Parts: sequence; structure tokens; C-alpha cells
Amino acid sequence: MGLIRICDLEVAPPVGSLKEFKNDTLEVLVINVDRKYYCTGARCPHAGGAPLAEGSVEGIVLSCPWHGAQFRVTDGKLLKGPAKENLIVYRTVVKDNQIFVEVNNEF
Repeated sequence: MGLIRICDLEVAPPVGSLKEFKNDTLEVLVINVDRKYYCTGARCPHAGGAPLAEGSVEGIVLSCPWHGAQFRVTDGKLLKGPAKENLIVYRTVVKDNQIFVEVNNEF
């Protein structure tokens, strides 16, 4: 397991919003729920992978912009189809004013 830096806190999304970040190996969606950050995969697991940064978040529910699938950001659980799979959620670490995700080093 290793930590991958996603962004500095100063560019992280404000409370109640989301923002996509890309690096060499990952596309990550950072979601700020009541000043707690959650990091998920940036693409919906359904029908071509909609960019979830264009979706919306209400509380802990993330909605896909293309077909309306909904996921719980705390654990990625699918709440409403048409998607059939859960969303990838990374263990998120905030330290030294930066956001990191923990990933397997098996890319």
C-alpha cells in the first residue's frame, strides 16, 4: 500500500461540493462533506464512465450527471441504478495540508 498525493487543501473543493484531480495514475474525485474529504473514482461505473465531477452531491449522496445513478460517498455503495456496481472509494488521508489516497501499488 502507498499514499498518492491528490492536492493541497487550498485547492480542495469547498464544503458541499466536489472537484476532479488527475495525476499520472489516477483520476480522483474529491468530495467535501462537512469539512471531511472523501475520494472516489472520477468516473461512473456505468455506461461509458460519465465524469462524476459534472454530477452533484447532496449530503453523502453523489449523483451521476448522465443517467442519475446515485452512490454513497462514504463507502461507494450503489443507492440507485441504473449502474449495477459500487463506486471505487479510496482511503483518504489529510496531512501537512494535503490530501492523499491510499492505493495498492499494483497498477
